[in-house]
Amino acid sequence: MSGKKPKPFDFEECACSGRTLGKLVRPYILALLASGPAHGYALLDQLAQAGIEPDHSVVYRALNAMEKEGLIISRRTASRGGPTRWEYELTPTGHACLRRWRDSLTRYRAALDSLLALIRS
Repeated sequence: MSGKKPKPFDFEECACSGRTLGKLVRPYILALLASGPAHGYALLDQLAQAGIEPDHSVVYRALNAMEKEGLIISRRTASRGGPTRWEYELTPTGHACLRRWRDSLTRYRAALDSLLALIRS
């Protein structure tokens, strides 16, 4: 070792803080859109209800990226008394991607259950 005193560990920057759960925004959006088209603000509200509260820009960047990838489509919709809004909808490719997410998360959950059992023992 260099003999230098290590910096205090920053638990807030560690994955152990749960910060990486924000990476689940994309599958959450796909799952929410599987039940039907939705506007961005409705998606943000539903994400917040699920306990995921990403910055608005994160959600809109994800929506833009998923549209470029062909997972979703968007269309302008009129709003009563307000600005025109964008409505997002899953494509067949988006449905296929969501099924793959389901399979991947199922495998991941089994690994997490095993890890939690080890941590608890």
